[in-house]
Parts: sequence; structure tokens; C-alpha cells
Amino acid sequence: MALSDILSNAETAQNAAIKTLNSDLRGIYDGRGGLHLLEGVKVEYYGTPTPVMQVASCSSASQELQIRSRDKSLEQPIATAIQRATGLQAHIGDSMIRVPMRPLTDSGRRAALQKVAAAAATAEESVRAARRAAVDQAGDLVKSGELSEDGLNSAVNQIEQLSTQHLAEVATARQTKEKQLNQV
Repeated sequence: MALSDILSNAETAQNAAIKTLNSDLRGIYDGRGGLHLLEGVKVEYYGTPTPVMQVASCSSASQELQIRSRDKSLEQPIATAIQRATGLQAHIGDSMIRVPMRPLTDSGRRAALQKVAAAAATAEESVRAARRAAVDQAGDLVKSGELSEDGLNSAVNQIEQLSTQHLAEVATARQTKEKQLNQV
């Protein structure tokens, strides 16, 4: 494996960690309604976990989410899945599932901040794991004689810069979400 492949793989893995973090943060309720809350919600449909947005039409009104199931038998499982994934109470009525968007309570805010911290910690671990793997692979190139010690030092510096950049992105995403959560 060439050094350029090692750097490319590390960058790809670290970008994936950032993408996953952003997706996880979008799914954390911050007191604002939006269809982004339903992105990670899945319901069992003919034995397969299926995104709610594929089995129902979803819309966002001023203070609530409205979900119309295409299959009436899925209304209760959808409501349960929404409550489990987001912590928001879903109400079934008039062949529609309504999810009211209530302001966060202090305990809800604390729980959401803990979820943000956990998601950021997971992303940081992924970035660091990709860095470790890349450094180890570069070290293997030195052992096999494909790379000199000076080349290894240069590669490690490049890997560190890449990791530092991605860790800064994790910190920025975490701070942004925490700021949204702390706004009253």
C-alpha cells in the first residue's frame, strides 16, 4: 500500500466520522421542530427495519410534526418508534400521527447535552482510531523498506494535521449544537 493510499484512507475514515456525527446531532431534539428528527427513525415493515419517511408522508407544521402512514397498521409502531428514537410523545388520531414540539425542560436539555457529548466522544474516538491505523500502516512501510525514516516523520506530520483538522470540526459541531440547546 502506498503512502498516498494510507493518507486517503485516513481522510475517508475521518470524514465518515464527521458525517456520522452531524447526522447524530441532527437527530437530537433541541426544542425546534423539523423533519430532520425523523431521519434516523426506523419501523419494522414486513420484517425489515424501514425509515419512517419511506412508509409515511411526513410534514412539519408550526408546532408539530404530522405523519400520515401509508399503511394503517403501522400507525402504532411508527408512534412507538418516534417516541423511542426522539423521546417525543406521538399522538395517534384522525388517521394521522402528531408529534407536538414542546420547549425543552431543564432535564430534557441536560439529557440532550449528554447525547451531544456522547456523539462527539464517539466521533473523536473514530478520528483517533483512523489516525492510529494510518500511523501504524506508515510504520509498516518503513519496516518493509518502502519508506524512509524521514518519510515516516513527514507522513506522521501529515496524518497529525489531518486529524487535528477533523478533531477541530468535531469540537465546532459539538459547540454549535450545545449553543442551540442552551438557547432559551
